Amino acid sequence: MKMKKLQAILLAGILCLGGVSTVWGGEFSDSTHAEKFSEGDDQDAGEVGVFTDDTPRAGDILTSGSEGTDGSGTDASGEDYAVKLISDGNSINIHYAMGQDRFNLFGGMYIKNVGKKDISLNVTSQKYIEPILNYPLSAGEEDTLEFDPIEANMVMGEFSDDILTIEDATGNIHIELEIHLSVTGDGGFSVDKKELDFGEYHKGENMPAPQTVAVNVEEETDLYNGDWELLWKKGDLKGNLEGNVDAAFDKEFKTITVTPRADLEPGEYEGYLSVRNEDIDNYGHQEDIKIKITVLPEKPDNDYVVRVNSDVLNLKLDLCDEDAWHFYGAISITNIGDKPVDIDIKDSKYAEMVLENNTSVAQPGETIYYTCEPVFRNIVVGEYTDDKIIVTDTTGKINIEVPVHVTVTGADVFTLDRNELNFGSFVKGQTPPLAQGVIPTVKEGYSVLAGEWTFIWESKELEDSFNAYYDKTLKSFVIGPKNSIEPGYYSGRLSVRNGGIGNGEIGQKDITVKLTVKHPVPKITKVTVNKNMITVNISRLKGETYDCSIISKGTGGKEKTVRAAANRTGTKVVFRNVPKGVYEIRACGVYEGMDGTERTEASVYKNVKINTVTPARPVMEASVSGRNVKLKVSIPKNAAGYNIRIGTAQSKSDDSKTVIYAPAKTVYSKNGQTAKTVTVKNLKKGTYYVGVQAYSIQNGQKVYSQWSKLQKIVVS
Repeated sequence: MKMKKLQAILLAGILCLGGVSTVWGGEFSDSTHAEKFSEGDDQDAGEVGVFTDDTPRAGDILTSGSEGTDGSGTDASGEDYAVKLISDGNSINIHYAMGQDRFNLFGGMYIKNVGKKDISLNVTSQKYIEPILNYPLSAGEEDTLEFDPIEANMVMGEFSDDILTIEDATGNIHIELEIHLSVTGDGGFSVDKKELDFGEYHKGENMPAPQTVAVNVEEETDLYNGDWELLWKKGDLKGNLEGNVDAAFDKEFKTITVTPRADLEPGEYEGYLSVRNEDIDNYGHQEDIKIKITVLPEKPDNDYVVRVNSDVLNLKLDLCDEDAWHFYGAISITNIGDKPVDIDIKDSKYAEMVLENNTSVAQPGETIYYTCEPVFRNIVVGEYTDDKIIVTDTTGKINIEVPVHVTVTGADVFTLDRNELNFGSFVKGQTPPLAQGVIPTVKEGYSVLAGEWTFIWESKELEDSFNAYYDKTLKSFVIGPKNSIEPGYYSGRLSVRNGGIGNGEIGQKDITVKLTVKHPVPKITKVTVNKNMITVNISRLKGETYDCSIISKGTGGKEKTVRAAANRTGTKVVFRNVPKGVYEIRACGVYEGMDGTERTEASVYKNVKINTVTPARPVMEASVSGRNVKLKVSIPKNAAGYNIRIGTAQSKSDDSKTVIYAPAKTVYSKNGQTAKTVTVKNLKKGTYYVGVQAYSIQNGQKVYSQWSKLQKIVVS
């Protein structure tokens, strides 16, 4: 009896690369013989879903294991299967592989036929995954089905639902999985600069020259002629670039030119210029360029900051470097008119204004002096800040805002027993170096207890990577790396200050901190051999990449790299169709260092044996006549036959960086061929990739070769 549809709701929070466990749960229902197997249980991805039917009958589909078992199964990596389906002697195990590259989830599905009959599977989806049709799976055979996205349906940042359907030709095996796809998008193009710093200049003088940024499209294309969109965005930065900075794309030179406008008012401007081109890909990709500009006030004439012509009043700013504060000297106001003027100066954030005489009325020809006292509670040592002083009169005709840039230095009221800490180096994941102490000595007459010590790191990276505090018992600063510190070279400055020392004077000292954190070596935890396939399980640190290689040693210890997988991020590497021999597996971390790409020392797994003889790679030649394709195949001597596959795309056959491709998006397949010439008839119009794969029979099992060199054909 034909079954009803088996539905499985797979609630998968598919995350970015790296083995974050997903969780699925829900309800399986099936057939006319069982209303429900189980419902409502949450389960970690990779665990077996054991769903039993109280009254199994012929034609019924169970999700339990084979008779007398608990339904468990493992793939080549030793991990549990997610689902096991059994019907009429046919059975398949399904295991999901995490996705990679552009689209989360689009990695593959690990399938094994653990039944006694050959089956042919169709894997389709409603919207996002290209179908895999008529895919043969012999009894006992296992393989990984790679998913290819339908790119025309993808939108970057979309979190969408899709239904993945797996069924065989008999209709006895049928499962629908609800999947949630998170689409991340791809590059398509890049810019050669991520930051433009125009420095600082005085308004009206020394305008900075325009700066250009080259735009690089990844492949040879005429898409430079498309519509480039330049968008300004502020983000968490200050200032407003839109309307103050010009930007234009030059199609001839393939550059973006950024020009500050001449009428920029004094201030600090920061923001992002976002670059987009919808013609390059339809995923909404963009590149952001950070832009920084500092405009200083115009330089005064005749030492006057402001001259107010309406009431004939001059405001003169007397600069001073006394004590610990730059600028905090005095302000003098000279009335060069013929009328008395009542002056009012408002305190600013960083300066308290103190009138030196008892009157604020400036008589004709009189100069009034104000002294500036710092507002200590608002001062941060080493900070460069904007401030302004406001000058008004009682009539309201005089209203002047004088911009002031305040640079704060330190007062020398304490010393340190050392000014540099070198922590050496260690490997990420190991125990970090012990914290080190620095002892402060306060000048005679001052008390440390009068205030709290403050630590200011030179950068956010240093602040996030190191601890610093004052230990009152040890009477010492304790400084050391955090356990969460990331690999890299750290060298920077820690500023120590205490606002309570010396009745308002703020002392500051700097300590140089140095540390090198090395990248960890990926560990090979397990190597599994299945006929001529090697699966390598690797324990790695999140965010790190690695290379994995198969090495053979000849006479005299001479080494040869047989296969290599580069810049991997997952926890498993698969090498197919490996020749017979004894090998050594190596894995080393890969990262970008100061001198370019660098690698760690290697983790080694020795004496990996392939006892199976892998057939030689077959040679194939295809010719097109009308809608028919004629294949001439040279079969290797040690092969029993070959399989034919025709697809509309091609994909790498395993994880090796060696470019051996297999047909993908299969539209035609034929197994068990031995003839030297085969004709495939009545193909639809289109472009195809044709390949053959030889096999031999060893110990009753098929052993496959690498795919032949694929041939691209066009049926018109």
